[in-house]
Amino acid sequence: TVDTTAPGQGTGENGTDELPLVAIPEAADGINKDEAGDGIDVLVTPPTGIEPGDTVTLTLTKPDGSTAEISATVPDGWTAGTAVTITIPTAEISDGGSFNDGNYTLTATASDT
Repeated sequence: TVDTTAPGQGTGENGTDELPLVAIPEAADGINKDEAGDGIDVLVTPPTGIEPGDTVTLTLTKPDGSTAEISATVPDGWTAGTAVTITIPTAEISDGGSFNDGNYTLTATASDT
């Protein structure tokens, strides 16, 4: 089949664009070093128009202003409306064994491949 819908493209004339929905279960009460020790799982529910094989990308802005991109391919068998789990690697939030404390910002995008 041919994918003819752009990710997040609204339906109908003047349809509203959709963004991926992001949830970080471990962040409900802040993330401590025990929770961050094996990376941080991020649940991303892609918008309408995403299909298996497309890409979801997280952009993590660190306390020092630097950024890291973490991407995942939407797996075969994925069901629209459900989340894709992407793990932020420990190396992106630590520096030689100690975790970098501070405020992080996370954005998600989805794209056709």
